[in-house]
Amino acid sequence: MLKQIISSALALSLAFGAAAYLPEGFSAQSAITARAEDTLTYGDYQYTVLDDGTVEITDYNGSDTEITIPSKINGKSVKIIGNSAFSHCEKLKTLRISKGVKNIGDFAFNYCSSIKTVTIPTSVNSIGEMAFHFCNSLSSLTVPKNVKKIGFLAFYVQNENFTIKTPKGSAAAKFAKKNDIKVKYI
Repeated sequence: MLKQIISSALALSLAFGAAAYLPEGFSAQSAITARAEDTLTYGDYQYTVLDDGTVEITDYNGSDTEITIPSKINGKSVKIIGNSAFSHCEKLKTLRISKGVKNIGDFAFNYCSSIKTVTIPTSVNSIGEMAFHFCNSLSSLTVPKNVKKIGFLAFYVQNENFTIKTPKGSAAAKFAKKNDIKVKYI
């Protein structure tokens, strides 16, 4: 419940903060209402079907310690792990992201404090702001060269052993250097 309140507050602040940039005749309230009406459930996942027929996971309501993000939900490809979708899943220890996921949203896994290692699949090209924020048990994050965009404080981890494994010259290598994070080239 706390996760849903925090997610809703973040969504509202982002929506209303961006209201000045919306096209004429389009309101933040209509965007929020339309999204809520489109939310579907698949096991412990809540999701929406996007205009292109792919899926965005918008929330996870389970308490599993081991999660594999599915590659498909009800026959539709999972392309986005949405903003705050797994935020505060503090019991989560093992995370596998299936190939096919293209974007990891803002705050997607923040405060998942038990995760130790994560490998981002080569299909991912964007990791949002604070995506792994305060995942303080995280010691190793493997990021492929395909990831071109990494948001602000995406890997803000308070663990002196935290290391990003990535190819030389990648966006993740540049991010690590800029933010004084240990890097191991693969």
